[in-house]
Amino acid sequence: MKKRNIILVGIDEVRFDHLSCYGYKRIKTENIDTVAEEGVLLETAITDASLTPMCVASILCGVLRTNILYEEECIILKLRRWLRY
Repeated sequence: MKKRNIILVGIDEVRFDHLSCYGYKRIKTENIDTVAEEGVLLETAITDASLTPMCVASILCGVLRTNILYEEECIILKLRRWLRY
C-alpha cells in the first residue's frame, strides 16, 4: 500500500462560500483553488463546535468536543469512554 501525504489547511474566520473554488465570483482565491483541484475538495463538513480551539482539537485528536476538557487556556484531552472519569 502506497503511503499518502496529507495536508490539512485550516483557516479561521472564512466562510466556504466566499472561496472561488466553491463558486464565489467576487474574489479569486487562486492558491486554494489549485489545492482543491489537485487534492480533495470537501462538499459537506459538519462541526460540533463553533470555536476554533475546540474544532481543531476535535479534528486533530479524532474525538468529539464532549471528550475534551479545556482548562487555563490549555487543551487537555479527557477520554471519558476509555479512562472512565
